[in-house]
Amino acid sequence: PPPLPKVIRSLILGGISKTEAKASLIQTVPALNPSDLASMIDLEYALVGRPKTSVASRVREFALAATAPFEATTCDRILGLETERDKRAGRKELERLVKSGRLERLKRNLYGPVNRVAEPIDWRNADTAKGLDLRFPLDLHGLFQVIPSSLVVVAGTLGSEVIYFCLNLIHLNQDKFDIHLITDSAVANPIALRKAMDQFGFPVETWRFSAERPGGEIHKSIKSSALNIVLFPQSSGRPGDEYYLTGPRIADIQKALGSGTAVVGLLKNPEKEIGRGGWPTIAPATVAVNLDASLDAEHPSKLTIVEARFPLADGVRGRVMRYRVGRNGVFTKASQSRGAYERE
Repeated sequence: PPPLPKVIRSLILGGISKTEAKASLIQTVPALNPSDLASMIDLEYALVGRPKTSVASRVREFALAATAPFEATTCDRILGLETERDKRAGRKELERLVKSGRLERLKRNLYGPVNRVAEPIDWRNADTAKGLDLRFPLDLHGLFQVIPSSLVVVAGTLGSEVIYFCLNLIHLNQDKFDIHLITDSAVANPIALRKAMDQFGFPVETWRFSAERPGGEIHKSIKSSALNIVLFPQSSGRPGDEYYLTGPRIADIQKALGSGTAVVGLLKNPEKEIGRGGWPTIAPATVAVNLDASLDAEHPSKLTIVEARFPLADGVRGRVMRYRVGRNGVFTKASQSRGAYERE
């Protein structure tokens, strides 16, 4: 069979979109790592309309675009370098980039980007008392501190009302922050968003935030000095929407923050401890909260504080709170025999 890059280029010439190409090839080449396949397709579509390129120029473009270490064999696989001649040409180009100072050789056949711009960390003058005056539903702000340039991750099961949690957050903070909602979820439909807002019963003119559906990578829609509310969609099942990509995308959001912050809403499997994407989704987070809907309408839902880097009390991490969401969309603490808080 022809090399995969040639197959991809034939699809491009046939007018197939990138999304359709990924959906088609993931079925045709199931043995190939989906991440490698996605990288290969992205590279071929990026080259559309350019003159035919040599092996060296393709390897150079791949290597200089890398944001993490990679093996030479990974470069071969993604670029479809199958003959010994092409592989040798690729190795020569990698070594040429190393000699020119544009690429770093970490060890034999392992390369990485050169960190040219190192930003000093002024820890001596850091104001440790400075936290964001960010208010949360259920008075959670009394339990932990959120600092500038940090992430809050809220993962909820179906019915736990992550969307209403975020809308509560918006209304509680819109007088103090520039708030920017970014979503490709169900509320990206303006009618659905407006109907969810109307549940609160507030006049529409009392809501003050901007909203957008991202046109590409979510982190490119982040406003660096704002309070960003990011609602991830449910899985579409399409290539490029794999669960393991959620963690890297959240890390990209964190890197895009300046003095602002971001609250990220995720879907959570009720049988899992962490939201979609697993532990990598909370690795960059200052605060991580789980919302688990009750399967019985007679019983309240459960909120768990999974992570709190800067607690304001003892025993905050792992603390559980029972809550209900009223018809007006407001979160309220649920009364129960063991009180509002419990340990599990």
